Amino acid sequence: CKTADAPTLGLKADFASRGFLSDDYLFRFLGFNRLESLDYSDFERATHVFDLNRSDLPTELAGAFDLVFDGGTIEHVFDVKASLANIHRLLKPGGRVIHVSPSSNHMDHGFYMFSPTLFTDYYSTNGWEINTARVFRYSPRHETDPWLVSDYTPGCLEPISFGGLDDGMYAIILVATKAPG
Repeated sequence: CKTADAPTLGLKADFASRGFLSDDYLFRFLGFNRLESLDYSDFERATHVFDLNRSDLPTELAGAFDLVFDGGTIEHVFDVKASLANIHRLLKPGGRVIHVSPSSNHMDHGFYMFSPTLFTDYYSTNGWEINTARVFRYSPRHETDPWLVSDYTPGCLEPISFGGLDDGMYAIILVATKAPG
């Protein structure tokens, strides 16, 4: 019987004080044996320092990863097209991207709030397989209030696309697999 490593708490003091797990512990718990991070600076001790606005991804990172997790990054990157192209280049064929990105009611959180259509159309047009597309509603009390998660298919939000949302915060979860070639 193997004893699991004790959970390590988040690196940020406010996250650790609330019992949040570190990224490393979470991904190792999910079965990954290596975790690398990428950021535009080494402020948070990223494994790789690279600005996703740039188009000159270091050669050693091209096709190096099975998974890219965007847990709220690309809304902070001015050049969304470049960031999506870099994600494409980072992944091996058969690799997956997971986006958890803000949609409506995220004023002044980053530069953008995304429509789920951006992701479904981008990845479908580029030959990727869409594994999961969901929209979720949550509140500023997201640690205690329930979340409402709904499947997303292109066009399903048409009835509410012009002013039909309530005061909740909305975000997108999308998982896509990079096709060979």
